[in-house]
Amino acid sequence: MGNIINFADAAGTTVSFSFSEDQLSFDGLFSAGKLTLMQLGSDVAVTCNGTTVTLAAVTIDELLDADFAFADGSVVRFDTSNQLTGSDQADYFYFRNSSSDAVTAGAADDTIVVGDHLEATDAIDGGGGNDTVTVSGSLSVALSPTTITEASGMSITSVATRCIGFRRFRIALTGRKRSHPVRSKRASVAPHISSQ
Repeated sequence: MGNIINFADAAGTTVSFSFSEDQLSFDGLFSAGKLTLMQLGSDVAVTCNGTTVTLAAVTIDELLDADFAFADGSVVRFDTSNQLTGSDQADYFYFRNSSSDAVTAGAADDTIVVGDHLEATDAIDGGGGNDTVTVSGSLSVALSPTTITEASGMSITSVATRCIGFRRFRIALTGRKRSHPVRSKRASVAPHISSQ
């Protein structure tokens, strides 16, 4: 292991980061489920609980699970393998590939970022808690009964995305100017997500 960079100590700065050697360490005030990653040119902005550290000269596609360590036991999982298993804490899952992935999120309020890589053959088990699945980009998927399960408290969040035919999901549609929860009625069509 190379450098261990304390996230709170590095707040507001840009740090040199080797994805194959370094690790970003989060104390007990932070949980992986509150993480967001944003590519900024050749750097990655890592934000958690309103605090941001920018990792220099790295891409989101290069990041590894082991690059993030949370004192509360929560985890970050990228789809470098097709089996993504979380903890009983609030975890963060990030899809980078269009392949059949299986997520076992566990208890707590997890965040699952699928972008435009959600496939009907994916199997996302939200477990307990109020989980969030974030979709974006150009996406049209007819979901199978096993694509998203154990999701009574799950919300689907996206910009300019239509969610059709959900029966058991609390769907939060986030647009440019407003965000509102939608209760979908029982539908005879297969669940479908479509994004332009």
